Amino acid sequence: MINKGLAIAMIVMGSLYFSPSIIAAETDSKNLDPKAKAEADSSGWSASIADGLTPATMTEQQKTVVIQINEYLNRLTNLNGRFLQVNPDDGKQKGKFYIKRPGRIRFDYAPPSLQVIISDGDYLSIEDRDIDTVDRYPLENTPFRILLAKDVNILRDAIIKTVTETDEQTSITMIDRKGKAIGQIQLFFNKVPEFELREWKVTDQSGQITRVILSHLDYEKKIDGKLFELDVGQNKIFNPF
Repeated sequence: MINKGLAIAMIVMGSLYFSPSIIAAETDSKNLDPKAKAEADSSGWSASIADGLTPATMTEQQKTVVIQINEYLNRLTNLNGRFLQVNPDDGKQKGKFYIKRPGRIRFDYAPPSLQVIISDGDYLSIEDRDIDTVDRYPLENTPFRILLAKDVNILRDAIIKTVTETDEQTSITMIDRKGKAIGQIQLFFNKVPEFELREWKVTDQSGQITRVILSHLDYEKKIDGKLFELDVGQNKIFNPF
């Protein structure tokens, strides 16, 4: 069984370390009750907010990089591929992922975990098929909020800590400006043969790092919208290796 904290950490297209005890999740329920939703909205997702880079303090090249990242994420409508997750203890997990912006994402972990993570645009659901449970969290209270938004605007929604660039790779480190995400995330983009997201690295409050490496990226294949519906009960969809 995958630790739910690590499960959330690996997803970034938003992802920062998450403690399940922070939000009272409802198991096998379509909607959170009002009390649970209120607890979620006022939960302990907090970050050490500090001054970051601004247009006034960035170099022209850094501004160009941020614009390029914004444009890439806003153009991104369909993407699927494979992922390798490297946990803080150096344990490795793999699986398949699907993204359909805005708001929808799915991660199928390869056996023996049999865990599926789905965002339908409103809620993030973690379905654990080992024990037949489903935990649901408001998408707005997860790091997906920034990167899967209909209008991605990193300068508006994130505090940018670093922007770096080499001949082959660009990276940006940031935290949620709303202060609802714990820790920071660093996104890595390949520049050749084309500009695209290839990895993210999440550092939690205690300094533990989770890496997610993407491969076999496919922007053209049509993704069935049913993949982003919570598939509890019969006729479950699962795409293991």
